Amino acid sequence: MLVDNEPDIIELFTEILKTNGYKVLGFVDPRLAFKHLKQNQEEFELVLSDYRVRYLSGCDLARKITEINARIKVIIITALDSIGNNPLNLTVFIKPISLSKLIDIVRNNISIKVNN
Repeated sequence: MLVDNEPDIIELFTEILKTNGYKVLGFVDPRLAFKHLKQNQEEFELVLSDYRVRYLSGCDLARKITEINARIKVIIITALDSIGNNPLNLTVFIKPISLSKLIDIVRNNISIKVNN
């Protein structure tokens, strides 16, 4: 799952990951992302979220996800130098991020690759 304010980022990341055999679902609204994830937990292993998303920060989204299913890993990708307090000890990557790095992040954090 991808969560980012920028639809163009979601579109680009989705295209690259799908081309590399990953199933991806993107959201610009973290509340809708969480609602979908909560109803379909078994479908998700990894959430990549921008830190600054409308309505709910990436860290707040990660906390909510962890509360319902600690198996799902959340990684923050942000343009900020730091996300400040990180009580969940989330992995953080700084934008801009290369597409090869994005693929490596996904490859290293999920166990199943789905060819579409």
